[in-house]
Amino acid sequence: GAGGAAPSRGRIRFGLGAVKGVGDAAVEAVLAARAEGGPFRSLFDFCGRIDPRRVNKKVIEALVKSGAFDFEGVPRWQLAAGIDAALSAGSSAHADRQSGQASLFGAMPVAESRPRYPQPGDRVGDVEVAEWPERVRLAAEKEALGFYITGHPLAGYEKEARRYASTNCAQVQQKRQGDKVSVVGVVRELRERQNKDKGTRFGFFSLEDLSGSVEVICWGGRAASGNRPAQKGWADWEAAVKADEPLLVHGEVRLNQRDEDHPTCEIVATDVELLAQVRSQKTSEVALRIDADRLRPETSAQLRALLARHPGACAVTVRAVIPERSETRLKLKDRVAPSDELIEAARRMGFEVELR
Repeated sequence: GAGGAAPSRGRIRFGLGAVKGVGDAAVEAVLAARAEGGPFRSLFDFCGRIDPRRVNKKVIEALVKSGAFDFEGVPRWQLAAGIDAALSAGSSAHADRQSGQASLFGAMPVAESRPRYPQPGDRVGDVEVAEWPERVRLAAEKEALGFYITGHPLAGYEKEARRYASTNCAQVQQKRQGDKVSVVGVVRELRERQNKDKGTRFGFFSLEDLSGSVEVICWGGRAASGNRPAQKGWADWEAAVKADEPLLVHGEVRLNQRDEDHPTCEIVATDVELLAQVRSQKTSEVALRIDADRLRPETSAQLRALLARHPGACAVTVRAVIPERSETRLKLKDRVAPSDELIEAARRMGFEVELR
């Protein structure tokens, strides 16, 4: 279909026209190519059959980010790195069709049956190909669709959220007017406004975690005056809010009674911090745990290389566990920065990660 979303046999069917950056002309070209040649077999097959004048690189990038080519079984970072090669092959095929030339095999498809996609370390133009961290993949998905489908940036960070936050988004609705709260979440539906009289700018956004969402109001800041201290405001927090990264929001609960039958609690922000910065300031140890039978020599070598790439001030401990039998605890000499990249990479290697 061209637009909207609907459930289908346990899957979500999402209209092409609802993917941001994919216009009507591109949708019509894709549907025409599919009607003529049947379902697409790969990104290369897609680029070999669509009209490149109506479906350009930005459209294909948006489709890759949205997950439209996940059926191929190739990670999105590899698909994205292969777009130029696929377009180049497709352009040649399109030119052949326009000139009426047949390939050596007559009417056989021009697309490769098993396309070769760039590998980590390959160069595509000036860029070195690398795997996308989970947060990058999810940010790209949200950019294309407007929301997350295949995961959530806070999945796996529940312990950390409980460590820094006083409550979660859903529980804010049970608070009282004036209650002080701290909540970890990601930004959705940001709106900005300007006070016409004072000229000050302010922002509103929906803060979302795994429990739900809550509205956050960020008024403009004010300078110190007499006995009244200075108050941070939207200008201080704007960069963090727009960074598309998890936030720790501190604030005061306000009861919104615009709908008298269904009043809702909102948060008036008093401070907004990037969760990564809070973690960096408050973490002294990165504790890794793994089942002993998974701690092979190559895993140890990969871990040492990973730790070396993220130097910092935090101690590192590794617990190798034989379930119900024994546990070996190692304190490493390495000191690291507890970055998202380090945490995600360690989890992909099979380690459970706890920040202390």
